[in-house]
Parts: sequence; C-alpha cells; structure tokens
Amino acid sequence: MVILFYTAILFLLSACAVQGPISGGLVDSSAPKLVSSYPSNFSTNISLNEKIILTFDEQIDPISANEAIKINYNDFRIKVRGKKVIIEPKSIWDSNYLVNIYIGRSLKDYQKNSLEFPINIFLSSSDSIPLNEINGDIID
Repeated sequence: MVILFYTAILFLLSACAVQGPISGGLVDSSAPKLVSSYPSNFSTNISLNEKIILTFDEQIDPISANEAIKINYNDFRIKVRGKKVIIEPKSIWDSNYLVNIYIGRSLKDYQKNSLEFPINIFLSSSDSIPLNEINGDIID
C-alpha cells in the first residue's frame, strides 16, 4: 500500500505539461512565415546525414508539419520544437537526387493559420544544383 502511494506521488510530480500556445491576448490571424533554413536554400555539399532546420516566426502545429512536408526519393523524420522544424534522414539522404523539400499550405500554427503559399527548398550533396532542361519538339 505504501509503495502504491509513493508511486502515485512520484507519477504526479513527474507529469509534464502539454506544449501549446499561451491563452489570452490578441487573436493571432497571421500565417506562419519561414524565417530561416539551415542549410540555406540552394546549398551544395551537404553531408548525407545533415539535419535540416527550418525556423518559423511562430510555433508550428506538429501534426500539420507531418502532413505538409514532403521530400521525394528520401525517407525522413520530422521533429517540431516550438518554432523549429527539424528534418533528418532515416538513414542518409539519397545522393542520386536533390533533397527537394516541399512545404505545402497545410502547414499551420496552433491557431490553425495556414501558410500563405507553398515553399520549396533545394539542397544537394554534390558540388552544384543541376539545371535540368526539357528537350524536344513542340507540336501543334
């Protein structure tokens, strides 16, 4: 019985509060804005296990981040820490392709304000960002 009592007290003292916005104040009606990214857009020679850190001007809803961020040809994990979204590869970034991060308009802050427009970030593990061309003929 005493052990159960001490276990319950320990549980209550170690419980964490839920992260979220502070209530009160003016209503937030502005969309989140990307302040910076590390590495910056169009960076080259990134390491194959590089973490990508996106910093916004307000706290991001973690559920919306998982739905809004897409990267072709790569498996990745997303962690949201307040205003920062951290993207890391599950193993390594595929060196055969650009790391093309697409952030859709479904990314939201805690007040459910969506991005105003989608964002693309291009990163390369090689010395350059390839400039692809479409070759062919135009037919009426």
